[in-house]
Amino acid sequence: RQAEAAMIRKRLNEGDIFAGDVVMLQVSGDSRMDNSYAVTPERTIQVPGAGEISVAGLLRSELEDRLTEVMGRFVRNPTVRAEPLMRMQISGAVGRPGFYTVPASMPIPDLLMQFANGPTQQSDMRRSKIRRGGQEILSGAAVEEAIRLARSIDAMSLQAGDEIFVGERPGSGRVTRILAGVGTVVSLIFLFSRF
Repeated sequence: RQAEAAMIRKRLNEGDIFAGDVVMLQVSGDSRMDNSYAVTPERTIQVPGAGEISVAGLLRSELEDRLTEVMGRFVRNPTVRAEPLMRMQISGAVGRPGFYTVPASMPIPDLLMQFANGPTQQSDMRRSKIRRGGQEILSGAAVEEAIRLARSIDAMSLQAGDEIFVGERPGSGRVTRILAGVGTVVSLIFLFSRF
């Protein structure tokens, strides 16, 4: 709980839009602004017709209001839709581990199912972890609860580059490798016995 509180305090102080995030933007009245914009190391986005816009210190929940305010200088009464996306790594006992660019509003269980093809039969959510820069920031019961309660990436105060590691039951990976090896040997014996 202390780790979660510290992450929330940091998020409120520094904002939660960082370099590497992507902002999908739609502005009624000026279609040349409709695009996806990568956040620069200076925590800005470069929007044609509006120039460089700082997103430093903003929470993802404040992004749309801020961009509506800025776009109002260039477009009369704009309707702005802004969706922050972030790059996450999903690893461990999932069907399709990898790096994915995902909406920050997406609940963790939906993220695991839609992008990583869900947990495998060997998964053990109690052994799951969330890592940032190689350091564990949440683990065990906290991650299991976040999944059970369908908390979003935003609600978890996750950042671009964070890794969601789905835990595996002890020994289950070893059994799978042994069975795969035995299956390969049996297949080779069968193949060579036919010649």
